[in-house]
Amino acid sequence: MIPGDIRNQFDFRFGEPRQAPLVFTNEPVGMLMMFGVADGPPNVMQQRRRFEQIALRRAEVVAAGQLVEQLSSEIADLPAMGHFPIERDLVVSVDGFVKKLEGIHPYLIPKEPRALSEGEYLQTPEELEKIEQYTSCINCMLCYAACPQFGLNPDFTGPGVLALLHRYNADSRDGGRGLRMEVLNAEDGVWSCTAVGYCSEVCPKHVDPANAVNQNKVNSAMDYLLNLVSPRGEKS
Repeated sequence: MIPGDIRNQFDFRFGEPRQAPLVFTNEPVGMLMMFGVADGPPNVMQQRRRFEQIALRRAEVVAAGQLVEQLSSEIADLPAMGHFPIERDLVVSVDGFVKKLEGIHPYLIPKEPRALSEGEYLQTPEELEKIEQYTSCINCMLCYAACPQFGLNPDFTGPGVLALLHRYNADSRDGGRGLRMEVLNAEDGVWSCTAVGYCSEVCPKHVDPANAVNQNKVNSAMDYLLNLVSPRGEKS
């Protein structure tokens, strides 16, 4: 259970007072839900809301920086991170996440080489503002635990990695866009996102991965259209 000073707050997604303290459970309800459906049988919708509350409450606890010892006044039932293979107890395997992260080349690739004597790669405040929000990602993977699409398809690139992909593609100093577009346009890339939006609601750093994914979809569509009109064999 969560301490009383938190559990009685209004649910910031549904705008309703919580009737009972939220208990974290290990029920795999995320795999049973059709999150794109606005309505359904009462038992299904109840499980769906429960899953949403679990994901959102987990994010509140992480964002508040609470330690387990701070929950000593009440029993704390904390599950392992959702949607990841469990190694043991609360330890999950993040190998798949790391592989996806490495696949987007998460570093600046210079547009053209330059000598150290030429100085830094400069950027204006306006150029920095376009990407600054997405540089705040701490790879906590809460967005993956809340993402129903990742729960159904572990091969989906996922919100966190797609947000970082956008961060580097939108960086005025970067020249590696072509390498990352292959990941973006892949079958399990950006178009696997079903626009549920829970990733942005649970993000403790307010990165807003859902917004980054939407911008990636626009860029992917533009890339496809440019390839259609480009001379055969040329890359945009």
